[in-house]
Amino acid sequence: MRTTPEMRQDLARRFVAVARDAGARIMAIYGTATAEQKADGSPLTAADLAAHEAILDGLRACCPEFPVISEEDAALAAAAPE
Repeated sequence: MRTTPEMRQDLARRFVAVARDAGARIMAIYGTATAEQKADGSPLTAADLAAHEAILDGLRACCPEFPVISEEDAALAAAAPE
């Protein structure tokens, strides 16, 4: 797909909005969340999950044609009961 400078600027604006939304969701929870452990022993907090959802939702809205893979997807899949 070819893009124009205007298209790239529009995407940049959208990505900034996604990042700000994720940051706001993190700050709304900051300092109140306890951490669980992922399968690899690293922490996973409610703030991590809130940011994960904000980013996935935002990217899917901006670019539905592109698949999105995240670190938290793997953690959620590993924690899901079979």
